[in-house]
Order: sequence, then structure tokens, then C-alpha cells
Amino acid sequence: MRPSLSQDDAGAARPRSGHSVSAWIYARVLGLCLAGAFVVLWRQAPGLIGAHGIAPLDATLASLRERYGEDAWWRAPTLLWLAPAGASGLAFARALALAGLGAGLLLACGVLQRAACVAAFACYLAFSALEHEGWFLFNWPYDQLLLESTFAAIAFVPGATRARWNERREPPRVARWLVIWCAFRLYFGCGITKWLAESSLWLDGSATQAFLVTMPSPRPEAQLVFDAPRWFHVATCYGTLAYELVGPLLFFVPGRARLLSALAGIALMIGVSAFGNFRGLTILSCGVLLPLVDDRAWSRVLPRRWTARGAAADDDSASANAPPRSRLAVLIAAPVLLASTVSVLTQLGFDPPARLPWLARAATPVVGCYVGNSYSMFCVIPKHRAQLVFEATQDGEHWSEYQPLGAPARLDRPPTRHAPGHNYLAFLLWLGAFAPEAFQARFLPAVQRGLVDARPEILALFDELPFDGARVRAVRCVKYVYSYASAAERARGLYWHREPRALVLAPLEASAPLEASAPLELEAPSAPVTAPR
Repeated sequence: MRPSLSQDDAGAARPRSGHSVSAWIYARVLGLCLAGAFVVLWRQAPGLIGAHGIAPLDATLASLRERYGEDAWWRAPTLLWLAPAGASGLAFARALALAGLGAGLLLACGVLQRAACVAAFACYLAFSALEHEGWFLFNWPYDQLLLESTFAAIAFVPGATRARWNERREPPRVARWLVIWCAFRLYFGCGITKWLAESSLWLDGSATQAFLVTMPSPRPEAQLVFDAPRWFHVATCYGTLAYELVGPLLFFVPGRARLLSALAGIALMIGVSAFGNFRGLTILSCGVLLPLVDDRAWSRVLPRRWTARGAAADDDSASANAPPRSRLAVLIAAPVLLASTVSVLTQLGFDPPARLPWLARAATPVVGCYVGNSYSMFCVIPKHRAQLVFEATQDGEHWSEYQPLGAPARLDRPPTRHAPGHNYLAFLLWLGAFAPEAFQARFLPAVQRGLVDARPEILALFDELPFDGARVRAVRCVKYVYSYASAAERARGLYWHREPRALVLAPLEASAPLEASAPLELEAPSAPVTAPR
């Protein structure tokens, strides 16, 4: 029997029912997620926002200036306004990514944690704010979750210059509940959207099986589980939906119910991550649940000599009435609550601009910072996996695929494991297969031209090139519907079946006239995207 922790145990103190252990772990999880995200941004920025990329930075900033005029700075609060024109602008953007990487590592190491959160938030917002009131490259649920979690962490982490590696500090109560409020909107928002979605596969029990093949980037394990018995898929489907509708409500119930709800959510995210590559989404989704776990619960699984040590006093929180850290938490909470109220009401169809215009106007300055978001991921799941595939030819007859990371193209290419890595173009090629032509036109022509001209920035966005990277005669884009091969076929090296559905872009030859790449558009497509949200 494990000895209890009390004052009689050789002077060891009984662990307080605080949350210093969770705060310590949360900062490390967030720091590593930020570091991974900035590495991906630094590597892929030339092909995404470079002069010959998908959405050139200069053209995007010019579009923002034209639309918002003098209000562009606060409507799209990005540090990239300071970037010089031309190639130096890309260098500036990559420098921001490197600065964000450094901030994430400092946060993970417990050095200058509050300053690191401020720097990481500003650097990541520099990319997401390019898509104010829209979405394309840098403004998806994981990006928003990173921004909101980092903003809340400004008050959640200690402000000391450096803490010892195992030194813990109790977070302000307001800051802790700010992270819990984010977790509630993340999980409950997904659940309620699944429940309210029209023709939702979540309501007939077939969502999880369809999700295993239609997710953006499946892992090899998804193929194995896809053929599991029907009862397994029904149970996991309804179990997921039940947790997302009921589990978040238990976040506000003290005691064991709160702890069990957090553990169930963490188990759910571990299960999801076993079958798909979701960047750091599942990791951070576990991280925002950590403030629900108190120190006494951690003492049951962590070494006694570590958990028995009380949380250190914060050197910047000594005040008779209102500690500076608590005041900071209130200042951080105000814009989060304002923005999240508007976003949640909008998600539920309340339409704040029409019914509560004063609230919408008050939230306008902070909405563009993505500090209070509504979340709805993979709520509408298609029954079949569609995929856009670029193909090249050297003779005009035989076509070979450009293989993106994590998405199917070649039939003999098995699913891969690469999370928390991410490929922005692979995600667009998946999403674009479900999207209207207006969305496809925002990136497909630029990619096609880049491949025909063998531009290094565009070629680098692919994992494998046809013809060993040699110059090609023409490039086209085809929409296919993919399905998993059987176990026997996989043993022979065939992992996918596919059927062509449409020629999305006709073959473009190298002699065709050059067209300028389009800027990163601000508006969402005119028709809704029916892919998983």
C-alpha cells in the first residue's frame, strides 16, 4: 500500500489541493506545441507567402490596405506590416517564425515564461491576422487554439526570470478558469455542432468509420481499424458524441466528476491521435484539460518527493490586496470573455451584429486577435474521401503524381506518421476537393504554375516529385475519390483504390504565358465548404 502524504512522513508536507503541477506541465506542453508550429511555418513560408508562393505577402498586405484603409493595422493586427517589400519581406516573416520558435522553447524550459508567451502570441498572430474575417492557410481551429491558449498563458504562467526545472507556482484562479473556459468551448462546441449538423453521420453511428478514411492525414493504424466490426464504430461514434455533449458540463462540477471528465477527454484525444496526424491539436487539446486536475490527483501517479513539495511563492505576486498576477489575469480575461461571447452566440445562430450590435462593436477590436474563439472540428463528415492530385507528364501520355506529405496520391504510398508535423498544401488539396471552385481558384493555379516552372518554393511543399524531380512537359490537377485497399492488397504493396471524378485544371505546358499569383483572399468562399469542420 502506498504510504499517505502527511506531516508525519519525515516532515513531508501533504500536497495542497492546488494546481501548480498542472500549471507546470501545461506551460511545457504549450511551449512544445508552439515550437513545432513555428518550425513548420519557417520551413514552408517561401512556398506559402513568398514572392512566387501560393499567397504572396506583398499582394496580401496590399489587399488588406485597399480594403481597410487606415483601419488596416487594427483590423488585421500583424507584425508583417513592418516587413519590407520584396524578398526582404519573406526574410522578415521567417525571422518572426524563428523568434516564435525561440519563445516556445523558452516557455518549455521555464525561462522568461511570461515574456515568451507575449512574444509567441505576437509572432503567431502575425500569420493568422493575414486572414482577418476569412480562412485559408493560417486560421484554422488549431491555429486559433494555439493563439487563445498562449494569450491565456500570459497570466497563467509565472513572471519570474527563471524558475528551477522542478519548481512549481500556483496559477491565479482567474487564469486557470480562463483555460478551462477555452477547453469547454473546444469540446462542447464540437459536440453541439455535431448534434445540430444536418445529415450528420454522427447521428446514425457511421461517423467514425467514415472519418478513418476521410480525415486529412490518416495514419497506418486507421487502415487497420477501418475494417473493425460495425459495433465498434457505432460505440466509438456515440461515445465521442456523448462525451463532447456531457463531459464539458462536468468541468464546472467540483470533485471527482471534474477529474474523471478530464481523464476521459485526455483518453479520447489519445485515441484520436492514434489514427490520424492532426499537427499538435490532440496534444494541446489534452493540455487545456490539465487545469482540471489538482495536485492531490497528481500525487497518485508522480514521484512523492516531487509532488509533496509545495508550490513556490511567485516573486511578482506579493501585494496586500490584489496580487499583480491576479490583476493581470483579470485584464487578460476581459477581452477573452468579450470575444468568446460573440463567437459562441454566432456559432449558435444568434447573430450578435443584428440582435446585439453594441456587443459586436465592442468585440470588434479583439475578435481579430483570435483570443475568444468558437470551435467546431470534423462535425460534417463526407461519406467518401475526395482528393485533389497534381500530375505531371514528360511525353503527353503517361502521368505521374506529385506526392504531398500525409495525403494520398500514389496508390502504393501507405499512410504515414508525421504529427506534430504539418503540410499546408496537403491540407488544402484535401479541403479543396470538397470546396467550391472559388476556393480552389485561390491556390490551384499558383501551384500548377509553380510546378510547371519548377519553382523551388512550390516543389519543396511536396514530399516526393515525379520523374525524380526532372523538368516536366505539362502539369494537370485531377479530382479522385480514394478508398482503402484490402489487407491482402496491402500485403502486396497496394494501399489505395481510386476513381477519377473530374479534371479540375487542364494540362498546363511550360510554354504557357505566366500569370501572377493571387493574394491571400480575405473573404470566405461564397458557398460553404462541406468538408469536415
